Amino acid sequence: MKLIAIPTRDGMVDDHFGHCAYYTIVTINEQNQVLKQERMDSPEGCGCKSNIASVMQEMGITLMLAGNMGMSLQQAFCSRHSSHQRMSGQG
Repeated sequence: MKLIAIPTRDGMVDDHFGHCAYYTIVTINEQNQVLKQERMDSPEGCGCKSNIASVMQEMGITLMLAGNMGMSLQQAFCSRHSSHQRMSGQG
């Protein structure tokens, strides 16, 4: 199974990881089927000023989808062996 974290605001993917209202945590099986979705509220000082990278690592999250992420937080994810994928809604 794979756990994916998606920064979310008002039910939509938030452009900036560090400013999202909450995270949608998606559990996917080996056939890439969604098993469940959960909401995890953002901590105060979200982003590089929080411990969100270590919290997600402890939860077993291995992939973070984000439109934008500061360098400090990007390094925190990479140092914890989690991967992140930059996404953009702009064509």
